[in-house]
Amino acid sequence: MNIFAQFRNMMLPVKEMNLALPRQGRVYEVGCGRGTLAHALAEFENKRKVIGIDIDRRKIQTAQSAFKISNLQFVEANAFVFKYQSCNGVIFSDFLHHIPYSQQIVLLKRLHHFLKQKGVLVIKEIDLDDGIRMWLSRIWDYLLYPKDRIYYRSKADWIRLVETLGFSVSCERKVRWFPGSTLLYICQ
Repeated sequence: MNIFAQFRNMMLPVKEMNLALPRQGRVYEVGCGRGTLAHALAEFENKRKVIGIDIDRRKIQTAQSAFKISNLQFVEANAFVFKYQSCNGVIFSDFLHHIPYSQQIVLLKRLHHFLKQKGVLVIKEIDLDDGIRMWLSRIWDYLLYPKDRIYYRSKADWIRLVETLGFSVSCERKVRWFPGSTLLYICQ
């Protein structure tokens, strides 16, 4: 695992994400990038089939080259048209803020349709109202994705949105040492 992958997984609440997800069954990570989180979640539980999806061919190729375990798959695909199957879990980690607000809702509704009855939706996102932490995250996004328009929501907006889809939601800041905004939403 390269230094970027190690840092990325250190700043994410990976252990908490793992504990929130079902120990077995199909789990999608939408917007998986280079696959570091998908890999970690597949390694934690060998009965969990993790499928990482990203539209960026180079990132998917990097993930496929770096991580080769039997319960992990990477697919180059547009998340809006990918042919999902019924699943036990879905993760969006720092992905939704890269798509317009209306499309966030469309994608959440789409994936909600494929979640089994006791499935879990995990969202790690930036809180628009998180003061300096939000601004530090915005700098990070600008450096990594200078051409992207960013669509942050407040914690209250995220909670309201997922509750309108029928989820009950808990939200906590699990990574306190990292100066960016790192809120984790567990939706069931």
